[in-house]
Amino acid sequence: MTTFLMLPLLDFVTASGQVATIVSAFSSVPTARAIINEHSTGKRPLLPFSAQLIQGVAWVNYGILTDNFAVVLPNTVSMLCATGYTLTFVKYAPRDATWLPGKAFHHAAFGLAYAMFVLHVVTSWERGAAAAMMGNLGVVFQLVMYAGPLASARTVLATGSTKSMSLPLAASTFVNCGLWGAYGTMTGDDRIAFPSFLGVITASLQLLLFVRFGPA
Repeated sequence: MTTFLMLPLLDFVTASGQVATIVSAFSSVPTARAIINEHSTGKRPLLPFSAQLIQGVAWVNYGILTDNFAVVLPNTVSMLCATGYTLTFVKYAPRDATWLPGKAFHHAAFGLAYAMFVLHVVTSWERGAAAAMMGNLGVVFQLVMYAGPLASARTVLATGSTKSMSLPLAASTFVNCGLWGAYGTMTGDDRIAFPSFLGVITASLQLLLFVRFGPA
């Protein structure tokens, strides 16, 4: 009876997680629009966008290699959105910006090396080993992506303004991670569950800053 009830619940969580990921992927549109309107990134970090792109590549390949297309579709959308955000950010970032963290060149160089490594893994490794590597990379860079907005926490605490953080992104991340955490738990996939629940924690910390200082 419990298994029978779990099946429709899993379907609901899966569909909700996919929708939440796609909504979350578009949640940085206001930030990108503000950057375009201001012709500057200000003190915003590039890390949330570059990490979103890199972890999206890992999860898309993980989904393909494990035949889990519930993971492939939403992460493809997220990856494409992150590409647009990253290109927009690089276009308007000050040339002397070192708080991204590092410089835009460092992100680009790492991204190129990462792409070459992923290509090598998916074309040369045994399928199971390649899936495990892509899953592990997805976990690592998902955690980096969640930590990215926290890089702005110091600025928020110093200035008393949340301008360098995104409220839609924090809120959507909270919901998105909660759903995927539940999905990973229900399917026994710790590579999905573990970083998702940590994402809930980091998003909660960001939301607390918005409660304390208010939206900018």
